[in-house]
Amino acid sequence: MANHLTIRAQRLKLSPTARTMATPYLFMRRRRRENLSHKQAQSLRHFTDLLAADLILQLDDFRGKFTIGARSDLFRRIAADGCYEPDLAQLC
Repeated sequence: MANHLTIRAQRLKLSPTARTMATPYLFMRRRRRENLSHKQAQSLRHFTDLLAADLILQLDDFRGKFTIGARSDLFRRIAADGCYEPDLAQLC
């Protein structure tokens, strides 16, 4: 499915007509995603403020367990995305 979406995105980049016709849809999708990610980020901040100690995370991409501060930006990024730098992890 991801490949299918990539092909569609490439077509929109190549075709000015398709891009113009899709502009309202793309605008609404972008606004919805930004609003949703803002709400998710706010919820995550509230959650991390409640945590009292460091956390131990199992990061399978890096083949290990790591202790990380509950209020760190790194933890928030992992919690939001479910991973950390997957391209970098492939090199390990």
